[in-house]
Amino acid sequence: MNRTPPIALLLMLLAALPGRVQADPFNIIIVTAGSGDSERPYVRFLQELYQGNVAVRIDTDRYKENLSDKRKAELQSADLIIISRDTSGGDYNADAEFWNALPVPILCHNIEFARSDGHRFWDWLPGNRADTNPCTHFDVVAPNDPVFHGINTSLGAIEMFNTGLDVDHSDQDSPGNGVLVAASAGRVVIARWLGSESGYYDGSDYAPAAPRLFFAAPDRTASLFARATADAHLMLENAILSLLPIIRPYADIDRDGDVDFQDLALMADCWAGVLPADDPACLLADLAVDGLATLQDVALLAADWLDGTDITPPEPNVMRWKSRPTTVSAESITMTARAAIDAQYGVQYYFQCLSANGPDSGWQYDTLFEPTDLPPGQAFTYRVKARDTSGNRNETAFSTAESARTYGLYWHMADASAAVALDSDRVIAAGDELNLLRIYQWSSPNSPPIRDVNIAYALNIEPNRPEMDIEGATWLGNRIFWITSHGRNRDGQYRYSRYQFFATSITGSGADVVVDVDGNYTNLVNDLIAYDAVYDLGLSAAIGVVDGRIDPTTYPNLAPKIDGLNIEGLAATAEGDALLIAFRNPRPKIDGNRHALIIRLRNPHEVVLMGQPPQFDPPILLDLDGFGIRSIEYSLTLAQYLLVAGSHKGGAAEPLQILYSYDMTTGQLSQLYKFPVLTPEGMFQFPGDGDIQLISDDGTLLFDTPSGPTENKFLPVEQRSFRTQTVTP
Repeated sequence: MNRTPPIALLLMLLAALPGRVQADPFNIIIVTAGSGDSERPYVRFLQELYQGNVAVRIDTDRYKENLSDKRKAELQSADLIIISRDTSGGDYNADAEFWNALPVPILCHNIEFARSDGHRFWDWLPGNRADTNPCTHFDVVAPNDPVFHGINTSLGAIEMFNTGLDVDHSDQDSPGNGVLVAASAGRVVIARWLGSESGYYDGSDYAPAAPRLFFAAPDRTASLFARATADAHLMLENAILSLLPIIRPYADIDRDGDVDFQDLALMADCWAGVLPADDPACLLADLAVDGLATLQDVALLAADWLDGTDITPPEPNVMRWKSRPTTVSAESITMTARAAIDAQYGVQYYFQCLSANGPDSGWQYDTLFEPTDLPPGQAFTYRVKARDTSGNRNETAFSTAESARTYGLYWHMADASAAVALDSDRVIAAGDELNLLRIYQWSSPNSPPIRDVNIAYALNIEPNRPEMDIEGATWLGNRIFWITSHGRNRDGQYRYSRYQFFATSITGSGADVVVDVDGNYTNLVNDLIAYDAVYDLGLSAAIGVVDGRIDPTTYPNLAPKIDGLNIEGLAATAEGDALLIAFRNPRPKIDGNRHALIIRLRNPHEVVLMGQPPQFDPPILLDLDGFGIRSIEYSLTLAQYLLVAGSHKGGAAEPLQILYSYDMTTGQLSQLYKFPVLTPEGMFQFPGDGDIQLISDDGTLLFDTPSGPTENKFLPVEQRSFRTQTVTP
């Protein structure tokens, strides 16, 4: 380019175009059997590619066979459908005709879908599946296909992965009526159909109703991003854009989606020789594509010039949350902004932390932000705003500020099961597989206990089998009452150490705490057998009874997490003169539905301190959707009972536990919180504080060790930990 026209002439030639019409983001559906986490790298890739102007839907197994009309309509309204490698083709056969008739571009990474295998699948490619293992390169077959735009194909092969991966692909050497784009060992790995073919191949049961692209991928979607080369990523980008292109103004020289003075400046620099003629910007500035610097280039720039400066931010102008900040772990939280819409440009998001020690996101295309490496047990408050990617970078107003707290983390105990507050900061806790009470300073999460208290000396403990399985604790008057599960061990074996009901008194301050065991009662299980003879609640069957007393014979099915008795909650009543004993199992039936069981003990002091017979009230039965009770407490600040409900079995489906408030006068149950990750087994409140503190039994969490994955409770004591969560009702 060798001429520089007067700048006045350039400005005179600039014309304006009408303003934009508001446009929705692209709608892309990823069909997968994997979780949202496994597809998260793909979502980020798409958001970067489309500069945030895309809504990506991931619902595990939502589009399996026998589609409803509603789900068919969702697929028909998509702009692009991506078939993940992380799903099974056999789950989609029944609707093969519908999928192939979809007038929506489809990018398929899964040969199990695209194969024929006797016309049993989607029938894009004849034959069946094969694989290359290890696969590092794809051979170029159609170098002019858009997939290879910007890729050096002169060597005839493209390195796809930095280490060899197992890649499933077709066992055929031809896609029939489609275009073979790339191969591996002569077999189809990338193939394209334009959507106008009479059939995918001669003899196929189907024909494409819109563009289709098969692009073989590794066994796990995450590997497509974690272990692929830059060329592979560019090929994937090109593949997606060939099916769902971004429409940019022709004169957008700097490729920011905007034709403005930045583009004019680049053109002027090219004309003035500030930039060399072979600079990519100068190649793009040659709008007439004639190798010359002429007024025709300026006229084309003028034709694309915007109607003034864009001053309109994305919609909504005040940002909103799709998912408010929530806890992920002791070190991270997560949050998601509701996708904003801009007429033509991309959209970026900025998550700002209003707490002193939390990170901001910086401007990003992803609507999700998940800060990590946060300190445990701290609250973080965030708000979010958006901006477009025009030259003016128009911003929305911030959303409301919302908070989440990382899980607290306390050490030397894995299976925390019961706890009470000693004062406004100290907490005494028990593990269900320890005979120690541990005292923690709650304001110092990520810390070991300040004191350990051994209580085994004062209780009825079997020397060779000392595990007590403490499950509940509560203040009553000036003592803390504790109760064990009163159930057999995990193998259904009777162990008398597990049948303890005792009280302790606390003296001293700070770390100089003295805990005295004031009394212990070990006959409660037989009292429950007698109680069951009156009310027929299934207690005797869960205990294992012969001749009116507990049978010490081993019954594997009477393990606590199968059909056995399991007490897990203990609470003082609102009046402060009795105790409520809450059961995880049994769950008596009423009209065919399982109910949670609570028994009121009227004389706990006399029972535990003096050995007098228990005086029980009639049972309280609650409909908790079949769940038992994992913890119970009376809240003075809320003037209601709090219940943690959960399955009586181990390894139950999400949510693992649910927190309820319970008004015993009216019988009203209100759901306060679900715990899909944490497994709370105990809760308490600090004096005068409305927040609910929950402790998690984390004994079975797996940790990587030099000897392999190891359960938390089997780690060295100093490496064991349990998580806590604070819930504000």
